[in-house]
Amino acid sequence: MAKIVIMESDKDTVFLYTHMLRKHHELTFVHTGRELLMHVRGTNVVIVNSKLPDITLDDLCDLVYRTAKPQKICILIIAASQDESKLQQHCPGDQWIKRPFPQTALLNLISDCLQKVSALPKNNVYPL
Repeated sequence: MAKIVIMESDKDTVFLYTHMLRKHHELTFVHTGRELLMHVRGTNVVIVNSKLPDITLDDLCDLVYRTAKPQKICILIIAASQDESKLQQHCPGDQWIKRPFPQTALLNLISDCLQKVSALPKNNVYPL
C-alpha cells in the first residue's frame, strides 16, 4: 500500500480524497508545510495545492525533495485558475492538475506518480 501525504484544510475536499483513495493507499492529511515535512520520509506521493498557507511552493518542493533523499518521492500539485506554466517555474513538481478535474484524472496522475517511484506495478489501473 502506497503512502500519500495530502496538504488540505477544506473538510469537503478531505472527505472527497478520503473516499477516492483510502481503499488503495495509506493517507495522511496535514494543514501546513511544517506538518508535511514531518511526514515526508517513507511517503511515496505528496499532494499539495498551488497556494500554501505557510510556505512558498518553490521552498516546499525544494525541502520535500531534500528531506526525502535518498528515497524517491513524487509531488502532485493541484492548481486553481492560475497559469500552470508560471507556477511550474517556481516548482517543476512531477505532476500537475488544474481544478476542477474528474476523479479519474487524479487517480491516473497518482498512478503515474507511483510508477515513477516504483511503488506500483506498471499498467496498474484503479478500479472505479
